[in-house]
Amino acid sequence: MTWEANMDEGVAAFKEHRYAAAEPAFSAAVKAAEGFGRLDPRLEVSLNFLATTQLSQDAHGKAEPVLRRLIEIQEQTLKAGDPKLLDTLIKLGVACRMQGKYAEAEPHYRRALRISQDTLPADHVEIGLILNNLAAVLSSLGKHAEAEALFSQSIKIREKALGPDHPDVGASLRGLAGIHLIQKRYNEAKAEFYRSLAIEEKSLGTEHPNLAHSLNNLAGVLQFLGERDGAMSALRRAIAIREKALGADHVLVAISLANLATFIGANGQIADAEPHYLRALRIFEKNLGPDDPNVADTLEQYASMLRTYNRATEAEKLEARAQAIRAKDRTGHQKP
Repeated sequence: MTWEANMDEGVAAFKEHRYAAAEPAFSAAVKAAEGFGRLDPRLEVSLNFLATTQLSQDAHGKAEPVLRRLIEIQEQTLKAGDPKLLDTLIKLGVACRMQGKYAEAEPHYRRALRISQDTLPADHVEIGLILNNLAAVLSSLGKHAEAEALFSQSIKIREKALGPDHPDVGASLRGLAGIHLIQKRYNEAKAEFYRSLAIEEKSLGTEHPNLAHSLNNLAGVLQFLGERDGAMSALRRAIAIREKALGADHVLVAISLANLATFIGANGQIADAEPHYLRALRIFEKNLGPDDPNVADTLEQYASMLRTYNRATEAEKLEARAQAIRAKDRTGHQKP
């Protein structure tokens, strides 16, 4: 097939969100375009579509080298502030960040920020996006003071450009709340989590599964503030949302159950906590197998609670099983 035919096939599939079908077509287009010369614009177009398709499938490891190659070409063919180069830098930052390569993502986002601030109005929504993403990377790198400032700037830009109730404003608020939680500024974090939750409820509805994560974060803040009833309510609501949206035996339900059990146990209600730990363990084992790290985590949490209430013999059995799981590698073979 010709380059044009491969591109037409890929674009048609991409427009229909059939990314798995689009990817091989774009890969073939890249190979065809390589025959036109290293700096031919058709190669740039092909690489961009291929990387975008891979990102759309969360194939960040595959997209990263494609984007690096694309930047090498664009640096030679485009002006320094070209929007295409800016877009590629943002995508490369995403690809690195989603793989946990935060130190590699940082310079790409910083370069993208410089370009956007030099070429776009100061309150442009694209700058708000870059500030948010860079702040998230810096937070993961432990650079909390700078991350706080960038999240705050992102919120101001997004509020002005998109409105105070836009989901992107909520995303930046959650990031800022996470920083304040780390800094033990619990009252500020509480207000930001509540506001971001209200935005999510307005945009997604009160029973959307995404709300459960925000409710878990809010519960953590309320627990630090000693607001036990509010924390309990948030945790139970998170479980109810996930059960309804995902099913009673979903792994995310088990995570919420373990969170609730830990909270209840810490407040002296061991008899109420134990059934939640046991149910969480059953769900993890059913979905992930008996040797999954989530099983070990839950066993250790359960054992810690038992030790607090002088049930050391039972705790030791759980700890021994958790240690056996930890001793196995990902292939299931015993480590030497």
